[in-house]
Amino acid sequence: MRVSPVAYLFNDLRTVQLEARKSALPSHNSIPAIRDATALASTIFLARQKKTKEEIKHYISKNYGYSLDYDLEHLQKTNIFNGSCDITVPQAIFLFLNSNDFKESIRKAISIGGDTDTIACMVGSISEAYYGIPKELRDKALQVLPPAFQKTLFDAYAVKRKRESLVKEDLCLS
Repeated sequence: MRVSPVAYLFNDLRTVQLEARKSALPSHNSIPAIRDATALASTIFLARQKKTKEEIKHYISKNYGYSLDYDLEHLQKTNIFNGSCDITVPQAIFLFLNSNDFKESIRKAISIGGDTDTIACMVGSISEAYYGIPKELRDKALQVLPPAFQKTLFDAYAVKRKRESLVKEDLCLS
């Protein structure tokens, strides 16, 4: 889940994937964990690019070997805690793909149990890129954040907006 910002810091998929690998190394130094971090960053990047859910599912399944055809009701009844990325990342991507908005994606993440905080963080990152965060949730979260955390958050979003506007400018020049 810590790889999420990488998908916003770079404006091409290849760079996102290379940087996602680097970001995983200090804490998740195994081939499966690096693959899963890269898959999550790729999913967020593709969602940010407003690819269709079918395009995202096809790309992630093909390039990372995930089967994203879970049964939600079955997961809700049988899922148990497993903090392994090779379990949680595909589940998070599946839940996003099977949601209609930000709130629903988070509700579904919580509904399956297991490593819900990790799964909800990943689903939230993908869903933010695709749907945005509803204003009422943003406002409520800001009310409980200490000022120093708010500053960090605003600074991060300023970087995000600056990078997105640079891409728009580049597109206008072509």
